[in-house]
Amino acid sequence: MGVGRSPTGDTDLASDVAERIRGAVRDWLGGRRVVLAGMPVAATPRWIHQLRTLGAGRVLVVGTTLGTGDLPDPEHAEWIDLDIRASDPVDEFRQFERLAADPPAAVTEALDRFDPEGDALVLAAPFQAVTTLGGRAVDGSRRPEWVALEDKTTNDALFDRAGVDRPPCQVVAAGDRSALDAASGRLDRGQGTVWAGDASEGFNGGGTFVRWVTDDAQADRAQRWFAGRCRSVRVAPFLEGTPCNIHGFATDDGVAVFRPVEAITLRSADPPTLHYGGAATFFDPPEADRARMRIVARRVGALLRDEVGFRGSYTIDGVLTDDGFRPTEVNPRLGAGFTPLVGAVPDLPFVAFHWAVAAGWPCPVAPDELEETILAAADAHRAGGGWVAGRTRWRETRQHPVVATDDGCEAARDAGEANGVITTGPSSQGGFIRFDATPGATPVGPPLAPRAASAYAWADRELGAGIGVRFRAAPARPPARAPEAADGAHPPERMPTASGAVLRRARPTDADAFAEAVGASLAHLRRWMPWAVPVAAEAPVQRDRLVMADASWADGTDYEFAILPADERGIIGGCGLMRRIGPGAIEIGYWVHVDHTRRGHATAAARALTDAAWTLPDVERVEIHCDEANRASAAVPARLGYRLDRVESDETPAPPHSGRTMIWIADRPRGVRKASAPGGRAARRSAPGPAPSSRDPAP
Repeated sequence: MGVGRSPTGDTDLASDVAERIRGAVRDWLGGRRVVLAGMPVAATPRWIHQLRTLGAGRVLVVGTTLGTGDLPDPEHAEWIDLDIRASDPVDEFRQFERLAADPPAAVTEALDRFDPEGDALVLAAPFQAVTTLGGRAVDGSRRPEWVALEDKTTNDALFDRAGVDRPPCQVVAAGDRSALDAASGRLDRGQGTVWAGDASEGFNGGGTFVRWVTDDAQADRAQRWFAGRCRSVRVAPFLEGTPCNIHGFATDDGVAVFRPVEAITLRSADPPTLHYGGAATFFDPPEADRARMRIVARRVGALLRDEVGFRGSYTIDGVLTDDGFRPTEVNPRLGAGFTPLVGAVPDLPFVAFHWAVAAGWPCPVAPDELEETILAAADAHRAGGGWVAGRTRWRETRQHPVVATDDGCEAARDAGEANGVITTGPSSQGGFIRFDATPGATPVGPPLAPRAASAYAWADRELGAGIGVRFRAAPARPPARAPEAADGAHPPERMPTASGAVLRRARPTDADAFAEAVGASLAHLRRWMPWAVPVAAEAPVQRDRLVMADASWADGTDYEFAILPADERGIIGGCGLMRRIGPGAIEIGYWVHVDHTRRGHATAAARALTDAAWTLPDVERVEIHCDEANRASAAVPARLGYRLDRVESDETPAPPHSGRTMIWIADRPRGVRKASAPGGRAARRSAPGPAPSSRDPAP
């Protein structure tokens, strides 16, 4: 395990990008005084420093509470403490929203004294959903149509529109216990289900409206709780794995996407509960999963931008499972994970930049420039930690250097020994306990969550934090991807076909050619393939996808090919072998450029891939899946002698899909060498690849 990646970005570019962004933010601020509202007072000093450095006038903070940490310098800011006492983060949001709409006299008087002309710039914490503060417009606020997309019961339809594969789910009435039970029974994979409430009372976050349900008693409690707050509940299977998220930034010119961030999510056993609190970039998923997450972020960002004119930062949460990254929710706002991400670029005033772009100010840099700058810095410099509330109400902030490991935590004998710091102090929910891991002293690769759990246990035991819950992290898992396929077995990287076309291993350098081919064929492809949306024709999406395909080839999970014409100039389609249907089996997928259909290329490619599958020692069965209504695709396996094994019912996205998937099978011919060893992760669900089935995402 190392302690960071070498930066791959251009130092001169990073400095230029940061300077152009600072210039744009300086122009946007225009020397105005600033009202900063909706966060703890102690959370604002770094933002005040950035704003003042960029030419802003004096700052007035309207804080939800004093909070943990140093208070602002009185020379640069003054503040009002609303002294909100809340039961959870969502309760704090609702209380602040009511106070912003109808502030007490003390707040109104302070605003009038600070800004008698009414020309100050009013800003709210990026997670707050307020558009006014005491009748004054909030600049860079979250538009109502943006906030609406954070409703967890609508996220799955959003993923479908973006062509993003997701876990199954069902949305049912919060008051209908029988429907909740039926949905749970259908979706439970053995570890219970996760229920998430809608946004009937306003957006919610921080896991407050999420319940892990494993038995009838928990279902009773969850149903009663949701029935008093929500109209509907989304039921989904519990996903075992590492909770993580991926972030992006939408501008007028496109979308920038960054690296994965671990979402520090712990659990307790009695009863089973989930606790979200924290973000860190020490965790490194396998390269293929990282690329898959970036594709999801790019697809969702493009949809947000095109459908509701979204601008600024957004987050996609999910779980990295044995089947790859499974997205679970969309947060069209600046999430906690941006703190360790952009902290690697200290000269970049990112939050102010987000406010300016969300307010409609032109973005001064191209999306690829922003992406390269943050990505290179965040890969090279890791950071992050977690937080939790406790019953002990501290009156002051204190720091405690510790040595934390996955197995325990103890006080550091001196600062040089410490690999983390526990900070305690006040909050709106009682006491606040934060664990920050020390960069350079924290291993890069594994999740940070086990260390956070150890730190909280120490704080409870040694400091009397009043957490009262023994947290644990997700079970340790073996490396997600083997470094090489078993026996080194791979199909040939280049194969001629009977149609005259050539199959050649797809590479990241093919991104532009794939984007051009998909773009020309979108209208033709989207009839049967949910992934065929406009963003699939963008070269950055294809580049991420092909990076993922490269890694999948190396470990024997999937094998993707470009279909080339006889002269091998340009791309006329894509195809591949995908290990996502269980041990001993492999699936074939294919698509053909609209200008090259009806020339036998799909059949010839499938024949070549079938022959190649038999060179893999573990493969005993090859399958082709297609929608029952897709006659052209179904004709391919029929011509090749596959047998129709069965027809399975599936969700029907939209016409012309029938919602019935045909499963065509070919068994290993007699006389061909039998399996000797498995290759790669046979049961892993494929990364987005070239598949014809209506159930799959692809390029």
